[in-house]
Amino acid sequence: MDQEYSNRELDGKFDHIIIELAAIKVQTTKHNGRMSKMERNMLIFATALAVLLITNSSQLIALFKILI
Repeated sequence: MDQEYSNRELDGKFDHIIIELAAIKVQTTKHNGRMSKMERNMLIFATALAVLLITNSSQLIALFKILI
């Protein structure tokens, strides 16, 4: 039959879990910060592209044809 864990062993396991959760939280926070920067940059790019398409669509299409 399995032996029960002692209080010291349980405390050690819970301490390990808390440390790992803290590391996951730090990594997630960094990742979320990077994603918001990327989303902000994509929004700026999409807005600039929309303005260019509305104001100079023929010239922008010609530029894309040259680049491709």
